[in-house]
Formats: sequence, C-alpha cells, structure tokens
Amino acid sequence: MLRRYRSLCADVARSDHVADGKVVPEWRALFTEFPNRFMVGTDTHAPDMWPQVPERAAWMRAWLADLPADGAERIAWKNGETVLGAIAVQQP
Repeated sequence: MLRRYRSLCADVARSDHVADGKVVPEWRALFTEFPNRFMVGTDTHAPDMWPQVPERAAWMRAWLADLPADGAERIAWKNGETVLGAIAVQQP
C-alpha cells in the first residue's frame, strides 16, 4: 500500500514491529524504504493512557535507537511536524 499510495502515512503505536528491543527485519525494510511515511503515536487522546506515556516514550526511544539516526529522527518527530504543519497551512 505504501508503494501504491504515495501520500499514505502510518503511525507505529503498535508493538509488533519490535522483538527483544530490536526492529524486526520486515519492519526495518519498510522504515528504511519509507522513512518519511511513519510516525510514532502515543494515544494521548485517551486520558486513561496519560500515565503510560513516559514508559511508552522510553520504549519508543529504545527501538528508534536501533534504526539509522536520520530515519529514526524522521519517524520520531520530523514526519509528524511535516504532516501537522501541512494541515496548519491549509487551515483558514
């Protein structure tokens, strides 16, 4: 789908892309090929999730450290900034 839909982006709030603290090979291939199409997510829209944010952030930092720095930085925050910035620009 990422190849077919050039503007498709996804969050990686799930956990099946990591095993033993490392990014699994299939996901590593996707993150490497499409570093500008993924963003981390924390599900902070649900107040009952807020106490888990520090633990989730530490977990995300750990697996992001397993990726090349430039791709990890894009997934960690730059892609979100780009997407949200584009949305803000479109607002009247």
